[in-house]
Amino acid sequence: MLRYFIKILFLCIAVGSFAQEQKLPKREVFIRSGVDLSRFILPYMNDITVSGFELSVDAEIKYNFFPIVEFGMNTIEDNTELHNYTAEGSYWRVGLNYNMLKYQHRLDQNIFFIGARYARSLYWQQSSNITFENEWGVSTTDLSKSNLNLTWVEAVIGIRGELFKNIFLGYTIRVKAKISSSDDDNITPYFIPGYGSAIKNIRTGMSFTASYAIPIIRIKDNKNK
Repeated sequence: MLRYFIKILFLCIAVGSFAQEQKLPKREVFIRSGVDLSRFILPYMNDITVSGFELSVDAEIKYNFFPIVEFGMNTIEDNTELHNYTAEGSYWRVGLNYNMLKYQHRLDQNIFFIGARYARSLYWQQSSNITFENEWGVSTTDLSKSNLNLTWVEAVIGIRGELFKNIFLGYTIRVKAKISSSDDDNITPYFIPGYGSAIKNIRTGMSFTASYAIPIIRIKDNKNK
């Protein structure tokens, strides 16, 4: 899967090479910061309790090219009569988006993009009050905290649309593939922060982002240029 990640990065560069050869208009320079609203509905979408947040920052450093950094945290809880399970951790992604749309004017910031991400999650898990039955009767035990990690890559496609001045809404569809991970001999992780269900080596996901663009270098709005 790593080779597909590399191919997507080269595709972004190749698609943009034609635009680079033309005389390009000046663009307003901005940094766009966002929050993933879908993180707040995770507790209602899973059989276990999942809570957390995700933030992102991107900017157009070259015509149609948007480097992006994403950071988040998740807490997972599954408390039943047979056990109490808790996991918590953080994750980050770094990558590049390429805008497939032609700008309508120099201040146009709407994008339809493809891109790729390299991601890593650092988290811990533990379980207590594990109840089981054997020939000696009913027993309980605890499993101590284990520190784990996971590395994966993503291919993404999505949109960002300017709803109001400098305020954007958009979504990102993700296809994720594991590269490497650490294992816990006692407990198979339920839900890995940033990745999702641990039982799948390839999985899909989606983010719904609200963001605000902070202008750094302003230009006059002239739609005829």
